[in-house]
Amino acid sequence: MNIKQFILATSLTLFSSQALSSGSFFLLIRDFIIDDAAQKSSSGSLLGNGWQTFTANSDEDLCEAYMPGKFNYKTSITDSSAGISAVRADSQSYPVFKTSIDGIGYIMGYRQKGTSQWYPITSKEELHETQNNTEKLFLDIKIAFVKTISGEIKKTNSNKITLGSLSLQCTSINTPLTSSIGIIIRSSSLVTWKATSCEVKTKRETVDLGTHELVAVRKLGIGDNFGYAQQSMTVECPENMIVDYTIADNNNPNNIGSDIIYLENQSDNPGFGVQMFESGNAEALKLGGDRKTPGNYQYSFAKTTNKKEVINKNFDFKYVKLSDNVKASDGNAKVTVTLVYR
Repeated sequence: MNIKQFILATSLTLFSSQALSSGSFFLLIRDFIIDDAAQKSSSGSLLGNGWQTFTANSDEDLCEAYMPGKFNYKTSITDSSAGISAVRADSQSYPVFKTSIDGIGYIMGYRQKGTSQWYPITSKEELHETQNNTEKLFLDIKIAFVKTISGEIKKTNSNKITLGSLSLQCTSINTPLTSSIGIIIRSSSLVTWKATSCEVKTKRETVDLGTHELVAVRKLGIGDNFGYAQQSMTVECPENMIVDYTIADNNNPNNIGSDIIYLENQSDNPGFGVQMFESGNAEALKLGGDRKTPGNYQYSFAKTTNKKEVINKNFDFKYVKLSDNVKASDGNAKVTVTLVYR
């Protein structure tokens, strides 16, 4: 009698141990970048490259039955709600949960591997039924990071998002289980803030250098300036930005290193051109080319502190005499100012 009781107790202990054993599914979540497009996107937009989807390997089953049949599975997220509307996808509503970085939340979904129906993982445990003839439960899981504010996502001291593991539980329907608990392990993800660009408020301007008497201009020396106009350029730059600029001769893109911006009718040898100056500076700016023809002549435009700033920079424009044979002509020239970020 004592022997029988001992054997019975042992068998119960072994069964209980098997029922509590667990499998694991590891999600190696990709890092992502907060770029200018992300900063300008609306609340509820997906960050990075959107959804990241993971499919379980052959050794990553989470629950197992004695024999093929049906059973339920469920899990839930314990993180706090991000406080914004759920994201719609797959005809489902995915609630958004907070991360350790203000302005960034996340959503998750899962389904039985080999099936088509996704289910959002919510803060409530919701039962989902496996297909018939299932012996081991393998999952597909997807996750996406979501912008949770309408403005810019500020840099933080730590750029790591750490997500805890999720416990998945299975319950029997018509087949007993040998393993009823699984663990979904989520790796950390690093967030990188890409240097964003300044917003140029001054898109295109026309500068009028006035009308001048040909006789008076012919009396000037070669290299003398005549005519004058000032134009300001306004940009709004993010915090902690160092911005340079370079100028280019639109009509002559290979004109680099010179301080002369030639006229549209340069082939007619009009005898004068245009020079551009930083206001208050007597030395004309040299042409460094635009982004298609970069050169070495770059000048400081702005350096912002720990806050967004609006910067106004004034430029002076003057005609410059290039030849004693000055012709009566419309002095039209085009110059491009290109911002260069460091």
